[in-house]
Amino acid sequence: MIALIAPFVLALASSAFAQPFPKPAVPLDARTAIIDAFASHSLVALGETHGHREGEDFLLDLIGDSRFAGVTSDVVVEGGISTHQPVVDRFVAGEEVPADSLRRVWRARRLRVLLGEPPIDRDRADPSSDRNRFAARLIEGEVLGRKRRALLTYGAGHFVRRTASYSLVTLLERNARVKVFNIWTNVTSLGPIQDDVESWPVPSLALVRDTPLGISDFASYFPPTVFDIPPDLRVPMQDQFDAVLYLGPTTTWTFQSR
Repeated sequence: MIALIAPFVLALASSAFAQPFPKPAVPLDARTAIIDAFASHSLVALGETHGHREGEDFLLDLIGDSRFAGVTSDVVVEGGISTHQPVVDRFVAGEEVPADSLRRVWRARRLRVLLGEPPIDRDRADPSSDRNRFAARLIEGEVLGRKRRALLTYGAGHFVRRTASYSLVTLLERNARVKVFNIWTNVTSLGPIQDDVESWPVPSLALVRDTPLGISDFASYFPPTVFDIPPDLRVPMQDQFDAVLYLGPTTTWTFQSR
């Protein structure tokens, strides 16, 4: 019996040793990497942490980059109620718009800013899934239907692919022809996952597929004290997001109220 089993044990051992260890993720210039992503994707989703000042500064630097307007046409934002879309359109077109009408609207250089929130129904709470469906319809009609490209900026939870409820990304990717380039922004130390991350330049972006960052459990991307990660989210990070945006150690982050 031992003589029969031994060859199988040796074969398994050889196979295990033959498997290469995952190569470390490599930091890329964040703005260049995101701009380059539009060469192969109509939609790039940049997950954010609400109120994070460094994240908002990066976003403004990105859309202010002279290369950005050459590769995309639209920015879809969370928090802007769609009934105010005409105000934004007039502003982007260069018309005079009162400052108080633009309190929650970006400055965008010849980019169309699409407001991704449904009209407010004050008689009922608007569940996140309804908000995601509204945004998906908006993007399908105003961006994909017109063969345009868009940067999507929402809280990162709207972009999780593997979840029990429909996220914005899962709704968009129901169409097999649509593939979103999906970016997570670090919200905890990534050093325990890949030990050189905190020496990376700020900001950096790294592709996670088949790297320590990609094969790690998605739960490891959250501080352990935040909340219990639902079982449906406990999958490899690379099944949730395509890339990680590194904006420095979270101990250096600052926040502002909205």
